[in-house]
Amino acid sequence: MPTIINRNLGLNRGLPRVYLDGVQNGYKLINENINVGDSFSCKFSDKAIHLIFSDDGDRIVSRRKKGDTYLPLIDINSQELENIFDEGALLRITIKNRVIVIKEHQQNAKIEKRNRALTNKIINGEAITIASLCHGGGVLDRAIHSGLQKAGIKSKLGMAVEIEPAYLESSIRNNTMLWHSDSIVIQSAIEDVTFSEKSEQYQLLSVGLPCLGASKAGRSKGKLTFAEDHDTAGAIFFYALNAINYLNPAIVIIENVVDYEKTASFSVIKLVLNKLGYELHYRELNGMDFGAIENRNRMCLIAISKGLDIDFDIDSLNPTTIAGTKPLNSIIDTSIGPDSDKWRSFDYLVAKEISDKKAGKGFGRLMVTPEDTKVGVIGRGYAKCRSSETFLKHPSDESLSRIFTAEEHSKIKGVPVDLIHGISETVAHQILGQGVTFGCFESMAMHLGNSINQLKGEIEIKLCA
Repeated sequence: MPTIINRNLGLNRGLPRVYLDGVQNGYKLINENINVGDSFSCKFSDKAIHLIFSDDGDRIVSRRKKGDTYLPLIDINSQELENIFDEGALLRITIKNRVIVIKEHQQNAKIEKRNRALTNKIINGEAITIASLCHGGGVLDRAIHSGLQKAGIKSKLGMAVEIEPAYLESSIRNNTMLWHSDSIVIQSAIEDVTFSEKSEQYQLLSVGLPCLGASKAGRSKGKLTFAEDHDTAGAIFFYALNAINYLNPAIVIIENVVDYEKTASFSVIKLVLNKLGYELHYRELNGMDFGAIENRNRMCLIAISKGLDIDFDIDSLNPTTIAGTKPLNSIIDTSIGPDSDKWRSFDYLVAKEISDKKAGKGFGRLMVTPEDTKVGVIGRGYAKCRSSETFLKHPSDESLSRIFTAEEHSKIKGVPVDLIHGISETVAHQILGQGVTFGCFESMAMHLGNSINQLKGEIEIKLCA
């Protein structure tokens, strides 16, 4: 009966130790015809240890009593283990046909592989390759690319997954600095994509998890008890974790609404990423602290592979601007005059406001002027002109108002306007409304990039040693 045991390398009296206790593992040994008093020898190699049982072995299987029975016990407590395995390394122990093979668990090799891939790219000044899940129109990935570039790190998209064809088309056309001839474009729901460990090695993976089930508006509209109940977005975190496991990036960046931190799926994400060998850093970011006029909070999680010589402190990222100092008139399209047909009375919204007040609901329209320095969150459905959206007041006629144009919307969020060129107002608002405030994640990526650059010096020191 072959047996596989996964356990960490132990420590005894200052020396690394592999201990197959008779009480816990005795019958597993007996089932493979390994018994008390049997002789065996240890064959050490660069990557593994083979315990070979034969009459001429130089070691003896010890024993441990359990009740009235003596069970076999194997104890390897040797300095030679330190030359093969890292301290506390996860080991894979296979017992089969009177041979025991002890080697590092596959997860250790995966960590080493991704760390080496990122380090080599940084040392050689090569562009790191990014995989993007739930890519949207590429707002997050453009911000990451720009921030890394400001830190002196080149990057390119190796793969992007997005279900909406219009969003992908826009990104391919407008984010030419991200894409290259070898980039893989996947127009698909993420759950329909088959990832493999044979896939290209990506150094960074970004995930813009949909907030449809996690946001207050999404839960209310869908009458959801849990974020995970959403029929299309609820399980995406599972498929994202599956992709991370297979693609094995050195760094993962995940963004979502702040309320996502309270969900069960976020707890699962943290637990799984930690198990996969990542150190987690996360905090809330507000767009107004990084040049935006929109008062949008966003959760940012950065997972960095354990073992990388990177000193990263997410909380040391400082705001780049003073919130509330940039007025709307700095971004308003002055070509839209007071006689433009964009100004409308929105009678249905006025009627709804009156009805809501009579019903004691307390809902009122959100109206701003060019002098205001803050607007509320502008969401994906902004083009629908709903009562919950922010409207700009007419300069002289109180009965008229309008929504912001897509170009104004991009400037409110600090997103480069060229990112939405050539697409309809509706699609542009969707891309922007479900995206991030650009400055937050550009600054975060630059902050991260400055830490990644530490790999240059660390490797140079090691090579000289």
